[in-house]
Order: sequence, then structure tokens, then C-alpha cells
Amino acid sequence: DDYADLQFLKEVIGNRRIVQIGESHHSVAEYGAVKTRLIKFLHDEMGFDVLAFESSIYECFAADLRQLSPTDALLATIFGVWAFEEVVPLFEYLKQTQSTARPLALAGFDPQISSRTGVATRPAFFQRVVGVLDPNYAREVAQFDAQFIDRIQREGPSYARDEEDRLVAFYTG
Repeated sequence: DDYADLQFLKEVIGNRRIVQIGESHHSVAEYGAVKTRLIKFLHDEMGFDVLAFESSIYECFAADLRQLSPTDALLATIFGVWAFEEVVPLFEYLKQTQSTARPLALAGFDPQISSRTGVATRPAFFQRVVGVLDPNYAREVAQFDAQFIDRIQREGPSYARDEEDRLVAFYTG
């Protein structure tokens, strides 16, 4: 990759630790291509090592980028609004970096579930994590989370709003 045209960004960005890249419309092919190139530049040339999507915290954390194909990783982590063909090269790059001294980490910053993977695996993940401290409570957490996922899928966001006090009490109690 020749990044000669992007070198000016080094001065513009300076020592900042966070760079936000957005788009005016989802699923526009050109945005995907430009963002992939910018992300590669920021990682290769400027030392940025985390790529955070507005997608599930859990699914982005839990994805094994070394084992999944780029397409499977794309579909298992981020919301479908970004999961289109032009984003596959970005996930190919993510996968390539996993075997380097400076892998590009994938992170999410949305508490919602963004893929079928989260629906299928999040309760068991919570059970394993909490089980280290309290196996009995871990089973309760997994059961509660599975019920939450089922209801949120059937009833939509209104369920979480209507049950907010009970949900917060359980997850923080």
C-alpha cells in the first residue's frame, strides 16, 4: 500500500489516541473501501492498534479472529448494516495482523447483541466467566441472560425499557 496521499493525516491527528471514522450512509461501497484504507494507514503508519465498531461488546471480544475466516468474523461480530462485501477486505486485514507483533484488535462498544453468534453463545460465556467465582450464581446468570435474549428478540427494545429496573438490579446486584 502506498500511503503518500495520507501522510498529511500524521500532522492533523498528531498525538491523539482516538480517531473516529463515520459515514453519511451505511452500506455504500466506497465508504467501506476508503475506511479500510484509512484503518490500514492508521495501524501501519501511526500505531493505532484497536478498531472499535458500534457493535456488540461481547461478540467483538469473543471472536477468535485467528480461527474464523474473514467473512465468518464479519458476520459473527458487527451489526448487519456494516456486514457487506466491501468490508471483507478490512476483516482480511484484521485476520492478517493477528499473526504479527502488532495485531489490530477488534472491539465493540454497544451492549446490544449484533449477530446470531451472540444469541447462541453469550449466556454460556457469562456462565464460564462468573463460574470462576461462583458456579451456582453463574448458572443463574446464564439462565437470566438466555431469557433476556429470548424476550428482547420477541418483544424488541420496549421489553428492556419496561423492565429496566429489574434488569439493572439483576446485572448489577
